[in-house]
Amino acid sequence: MTSMAEKMKQKAIPATITKVSKEIVKTVSKADVEELNRSIKPIIEENHKELRESWEEMHDKYVGTK
Repeated sequence: MTSMAEKMKQKAIPATITKVSKEIVKTVSKADVEELNRSIKPIIEENHKELRESWEEMHDKYVGTK
């Protein structure tokens, strides 16, 4: 089974080889976008958790102190 990341790589076009155009050269289905969003959701949630934890740990030490 092909992973979502592999599917998206197949649909991607390197920016260095493209020219400005209004022509649609590739489309991504709504189902693929939703699957990709689901696959990255745990990563985003972990990043937010780590950000909150680091803020809680550091805010009394450096913010607003002289």
